Amino acid sequence: MCLFVVVDMCIYECLRSAYERMVYCL
Repeated sequence: MCLFVVVDMCIYECLRSAYERMVYCL
């Protein structure tokens, strides 16, 4: 989850796989 990674990585992953990471980043 995004909680275990830095905010920048979270946003980066969201931009790459918004459809898959959206739930985690929310």
